[in-house]
Amino acid sequence: MARARAVLDYVASLTDGQAGALLDVLTGRSGRLWTDALVL
Repeated sequence: MARARAVLDYVASLTDGQAGALLDVLTGRSGRLWTDALVL
């Protein structure tokens, strides 16, 4: 039960762009998970 809650919390914290990128990776449409460069 705790694992499902952790996954739900993680997914809920994603931005729209991150959620779209994650969907692309999970469905095989993209090879990279995060494409945004880290901005300092």
